[in-house]
Formats: sequence, C-alpha cells, structure tokens
Amino acid sequence: MSRTRTILIATVVALVVTACGSSVNVTSDWSPEVDFSSFASFGWLADARSDGAGPAPDPFTDQRIRAAIESQMAERGLEKVSGEGDLMVGYQVTTRTNVSYQTTSTSWGRRGWGGWGGGMTTMRTVPVYSQSGTLLISIYQTEGKSLVWHGSGQADLRSITDPDLRQERISDVVSRVLRTFPPDN
Repeated sequence: MSRTRTILIATVVALVVTACGSSVNVTSDWSPEVDFSSFASFGWLADARSDGAGPAPDPFTDQRIRAAIESQMAERGLEKVSGEGDLMVGYQVTTRTNVSYQTTSTSWGRRGWGGWGGGMTTMRTVPVYSQSGTLLISIYQTEGKSLVWHGSGQADLRSITDPDLRQERISDVVSRVLRTFPPDN
C-alpha cells in the first residue's frame, strides 16, 4: 500500500472516530406559558433512592454531573440555594448496551472460470458491543410544583480513565443539554 493511501486511510479513520465520539443527540421541551426571566435561584430535588445514593452510577459521576449543572445554572444567573429555590433541578442517568454484528471474510487460492475452481473462503461473524447513555435533566417550578423544562442528551459511552477528561466530557454533555435553557420566550 502506498504511503499516501495509508495516510489518507488513517486520517479518515481518525475523523470518523472523533466525530462519533463527540456526537450527542439532544432534545428539550418547556412550558411556553412560563416566564423564565422571573427565576433567580435553584435547588436540588431530593434523591428518590432509599439508599441515599444519587441518580448516577457512582458518587464521582454524581459529583461531576452536579458540578456541571451548577456551573451552567450559574452562567445563566441562577444562584444555588441549599433548600428550595425558585426552581428545583433533578437529573437521571440511564445506560443501554447495544449489540451489532460484524462479518468479515477471507479468501485464498485460485478461482477458476466463473468463480468455480480451487480456493477457499471463510466468513466469521462476531458481536460488537457498545454502550449508550442518556442524561435526563428536569427543572421544576417550586411554586405549583410543575415541570417547566426538560432536556436529554444521548451519546455513545467511551471508557475514559482520566478524571479530568471525564469531567470535561460530562461538562460538554450538560452544556449541550442545557443549551436551550432558559428558552427565549
């Protein structure tokens, strides 16, 4: 294989991997009747789990998600309070294992006229597992206890071992999910 072709293939693979790794499918919805400019503070909803653990799979991820949400809310001029604020924020994380199948074939030997003749072809199908995760963020108005904004972001999960990179990835996803909060009414 020529050097130019090898460099081209490596570049395409790197671009595809980078594009797939940063893709986040985001949706959001909100109540159009609510005046979001009237809110000045927010608090956290009490976790519904009886064991006291947060909605994330582990306490480190819980801390990272909460820090990212708090940072985004502060950027929007909302002050975090220890009790009930004008808004109450909650989140949930879900994961799903996806399975796809990849088939490869190898051939060797001579092929005769019309494909008939000596040689051998083998095919192998293997399962390819990946995980996707969804971050759901819900924001409620304390007065009336009604949902006023909801957003979610779904992405393929990658194994990131560096804590700083994990925080960076979580902050990016939270930023994308909260991009439409508060909505322009």
